[in-house]
Amino acid sequence: MIANIAGKDACFAVGEVPWHGKGTVLDNPATSAEAVAAANLDWRVTLLPMHARVESTGALVDVKDRFAVAREDTLLAEEPIVLGTVGCKYRPIQNSEAFAFMDSVIGEKRAVYHTAGALGQGERVWLLAKLPQDILVTRDDRIEQYLLLSNSHDGSSAMRVMFTHVRVVCNNTLTLALGNYASAVSAGDATSIRHTASVGSQICSAVHALGLAAQQGQALEERYKLLAAAPATTEKFGRYADAIYPYPDVIGVEEAVANNRIAAHDRRVSMFEQAFERSPGNELPGVRGTMWAAYNAYTDIVDHGKRLDAKSGKPAMANGLSTSSLLYGAGAQQKRAALEAALEIAATN
Repeated sequence: MIANIAGKDACFAVGEVPWHGKGTVLDNPATSAEAVAAANLDWRVTLLPMHARVESTGALVDVKDRFAVAREDTLLAEEPIVLGTVGCKYRPIQNSEAFAFMDSVIGEKRAVYHTAGALGQGERVWLLAKLPQDILVTRDDRIEQYLLLSNSHDGSSAMRVMFTHVRVVCNNTLTLALGNYASAVSAGDATSIRHTASVGSQICSAVHALGLAAQQGQALEERYKLLAAAPATTEKFGRYADAIYPYPDVIGVEEAVANNRIAAHDRRVSMFEQAFERSPGNELPGVRGTMWAAYNAYTDIVDHGKRLDAKSGKPAMANGLSTSSLLYGAGAQQKRAALEAALEIAATN
């Protein structure tokens, strides 16, 4: 079970329980207003002046230019929820504003909101909206395009928006990569909006930039088709395995430790080889035996937490990566690096 979702109902999804096993399920795709309510994100934050208590006298001293970010829906509680502290130039971006931003980028009534939620007590809020057009890598292998939004209420980051893609046949998130956000920005697939007084003008610029990027699905389709057209020969598959599972450096390491590291590496490679043959969708015509299948074998492992069963030696399901890792951390970074490595190897003779 994933630990960072903010309570059972602080999330929603359409059609089925989200991959983390928590949240409210809706029968039909949601509008932005329905999404806010269904994910229990229909609360606002406010800035409260900060004070410090002098221990010796009990006197309160104002903390200049610092504010606490608190949830308005908890202000009357015995212990209001404070999400973070920020400076005097900080401008909150409310959840309703963030969702309305997505309507502006995709087009109102065209965005299909599939899942949204909050991490922690609401420090980070995220939203996934489906774009109207899909990508066809092969006749039977369809990629859905999504826009992923992440907003912080604790002052830790700007509001970030980027494109991501889900392979329908196996539900793998191919480039869910807020954890490697800089490369997405450089590719034109992401933007950020800082929490400052100019947030309004930033949103207008971001809407224009992302609206243009949303029309560039054809370029991405060509990248995926390049992988599907490249046979994963023994040589190329070996190079790819080496790229995503580098051989451990055991020089100068105690023999027992070195042997353990080598054995762990060999297990990972074996699991990857089995996933290449058996992962959902990799048996499809035009997919089997290609670099596209190799890349998707890796995303299958990362997304669904596959490991080798200790007794059978066959792939088995583990608990998987946390929501935080898939959205922001190691899992996201690994997949983007794996995609770039696959494209580089596929392009070689």
